[in-house]
Amino acid sequence: MNKKPSRIRGLLPLAASLGAILCQASLLALPGFSAERVYANYGPLERHVSVKALETYARTGELSEELEVYSRYLTPEQLERLRSGLLVSAELDVVAIAQFFYTSQGEAILQELGEVIQTAGRQNGALAIRGSLILAAADPDGGLNLINVLKHFPTQGVRVDLQRLAVVARTVIAEINHTREVTAQVREQAAQTASQPPKMQFWLPPQLD
Repeated sequence: MNKKPSRIRGLLPLAASLGAILCQASLLALPGFSAERVYANYGPLERHVSVKALETYARTGELSEELEVYSRYLTPEQLERLRSGLLVSAELDVVAIAQFFYTSQGEAILQELGEVIQTAGRQNGALAIRGSLILAAADPDGGLNLINVLKHFPTQGVRVDLQRLAVVARTVIAEINHTREVTAQVREQAAQTASQPPKMQFWLPPQLD
């Protein structure tokens, strides 16, 4: 009995969550360079799909021939989660992203994340991830979503280890959310301080007996 379809069924639901996971992850992309394919690994099994096919499906709902093959193993609900996940935008601005990923803590997380999201040449993707996230967040036309991150990724392919990704992503999402909360608190305190009139202090000479 051929067990290959069952292995694919185990891989594809994880791939359906890839958009939300990546959106919740300094090298600037060179002009003209962006990821063309996403290679998803689950143990020894590897599948790939073009970014163009993903973007077309996300924006129009049209399944290309290469995506049609994968759709056979997904329920309509999983397909809809995949589509919405590709374009859902994280509410993080470029300042918050840059501030976090240039801290020692952020760089440590990037190194760990880069082991599961690698470049086309199977190198640690830390710098590429940071660059693509910052550029996507700064892009007024696209925003911080998976499709835009892939379009700013500075290598022609992205390799993702699905087995390890979910564990690392939970840490990244928690740390980014914490940084966003702290940044918002600092800005609020700064705004309150700026709105208050300066306190005048007067010096009185000591009274003489």
